[in-house]
Amino acid sequence: EGGPAADADIHVGDVLLSISGATIASCQDAVDVLGSHKPGDTVVFDLMRQGADGSQAVVPVKVTLSTRSEVLARRVGQHVTVSELVDIDDHAWSIDERGGRPLVIGAFSARCGDCSALVDRVGAELERRGLAADVLAVTADPIGEPLTREHVAWLHHMTPLAIAEPQTFSSFATTDEDRAFFTVIDCAGVVRLVVPIAPGADDEAASIDEILDGAEQADHRRRRR
Repeated sequence: EGGPAADADIHVGDVLLSISGATIASCQDAVDVLGSHKPGDTVVFDLMRQGADGSQAVVPVKVTLSTRSEVLARRVGQHVTVSELVDIDDHAWSIDERGGRPLVIGAFSARCGDCSALVDRVGAELERRGLAADVLAVTADPIGEPLTREHVAWLHHMTPLAIAEPQTFSSFATTDEDRAFFTVIDCAGVVRLVVPIAPGADDEAASIDEILDGAEQADHRRRRR
């Protein structure tokens, strides 16, 4: 969501045949061709697309390349499109209309074993600072395989944990399995900050401070209303 593929109206189920004339026979081929370009370049994807009547046609689509950080930055200032998430304890969380406290969402792949502890740390730091913000962990498998409570029970520590559908998960994260993506949402449901953090990275502490500052600013907006 909000990335170059969505902007170019590429559909789930499209089959990528070539990029600017270079044949694509594998995911690695796509990575290699895209890696030879830079952000801002425009390339042409030739896609095999199936119509509603079952017919197939090759569709050329122009795509302007971007970076993951640019995609995440574009979400700031936007109203979240997810209305509600339900955690594994069956508690419903209002996302788009908070009404009260800001919300910090820590989204990560279930394959990132250290990410849940990182979300817990953010929650603990928010509490230590006395900031009026809630914290919700959100996970999913980027491959799209259904997850159950049993699959993710070991990820559920101090912070409430919700299992999201792939499309919902993509509203808060990318497919990078080595990072947790933190989104600060104010009480009006507007994204105020997006910060990806790799557990154990040199900038982990500084990134957590950035999240705390963002949550504090979101709370100030609530109190001025």
